[in-house]
Amino acid sequence: MKSSESIKTIAAAMNAVRKDIKQPEKNAKNPFFKSDYVTLEGVVDAIDKALPKGFSYTQEVASEGNQVSVSTILMSDSGEWIQFEPLTMPVTKNDAQAFGSAETYARRYSLSAIFGVTSDLDDDGNKAAKSAPKEQPHKHTRTRQPANQKSD
Repeated sequence: MKSSESIKTIAAAMNAVRKDIKQPEKNAKNPFFKSDYVTLEGVVDAIDKALPKGFSYTQEVASEGNQVSVSTILMSDSGEWIQFEPLTMPVTKNDAQAFGSAETYARRYSLSAIFGVTSDLDDDGNKAAKSAPKEQPHKHTRTRQPANQKSD
């Protein structure tokens, strides 16, 4: 994260946003996972309604290879700013639709994380844990010195 020398005004504004934000409704359906989710427009609307006057944000999108990265910059009319590290998403197909989908996903999740929008079900990380690669057991080898052997 990079920022202006002072972020005092932005810190106060973010505190206000966290108190005032109304969590958006899950108004879209994912047919593949049979679940509901909040659209990017829903996340943006919730943030815009809670953001105090004099504050704005923008998102920079970049792509390299089969990845899309989104960096969010929060700005105040005081001149303060915070640039958040990019959220990078893989793109599974090499076509415009796949890149657009990855961009939308990265924009939505970056904004959600920065502004405290909780738009997904909380499953305590169960889905992530199930899909995480299993760690191989570690082999421990011990070398024991005989009790009567002196060390130098």
